[in-house]
Amino acid sequence: MFKNTVIRFGIPTLKQHPQKFLFLGAPGVGKGTYSARLCRDAGYAHVSTGDLLRTEVAEGTVVGREAKSYMDKGDLVPSGLVDEMVKVKIDALTKQKRGFVLDGYPRNVEQAKIVSEFVDLDFVINLAQPFDVIENKISGRRSCSECGEGYNTSTVTMGSITMEPLLPAQEGVCDACKKPMDLLQRADDHIDVVRHRLDVYSEVTKPVEEFYSEIMHTFDVLGSTKIYYPKFLEFLKTHITAKHA
Repeated sequence: MFKNTVIRFGIPTLKQHPQKFLFLGAPGVGKGTYSARLCRDAGYAHVSTGDLLRTEVAEGTVVGREAKSYMDKGDLVPSGLVDEMVKVKIDALTKQKRGFVLDGYPRNVEQAKIVSEFVDLDFVINLAQPFDVIENKISGRRSCSECGEGYNTSTVTMGSITMEPLLPAQEGVCDACKKPMDLLQRADDHIDVVRHRLDVYSEVTKPVEEFYSEIMHTFDVLGSTKIYYPKFLEFLKTHITAKHA
């Protein structure tokens, strides 16, 4: 369904003009879901510091062990642990002239300055959503045990915002990797940790929006992925078309 949606909204132009995106937004707003689906549909690389760090944790590396102590509490992982890791990844993609979505980094203005030293971003997309909605939906966030594809088991109805669960088409089988799987919840998705992460975001990460104000565009996520992902693709098409007109 999503592939047909991409074609219908003309997003193959992304392949003609590979874009370097940064997705911003509070924890739980949907950066991972939107960026992963866009990358899968448009053939871009999804550069998620969260995924990179969780790989380090799973492999029990020195970086992973140190990062885990911060991630489990909902604190930001120190810049020194991720800066070089991201630079190496972006340098490789730039040499390949491949489009990508940077998700979860930079988290503060100092990191944003570091990013500006090794890559010129085309667009910064700020995904926005009320914090009370995020708190309600994030408790239902799950991921595929095999590939990490994102899902959500919560039904959210708050004011004009209605979000249905985002579940695999076939129970127990991942839509992305097609393998039998379990739906896993991260330790940092429990509500007390979520509230702490939102506080940290407001204090530390939100100033990044001001840093990127000249190339930033805000997209309000006011419904389920099923409804708003096509709207998001149309939103991207409008801005990319204008840039290359």
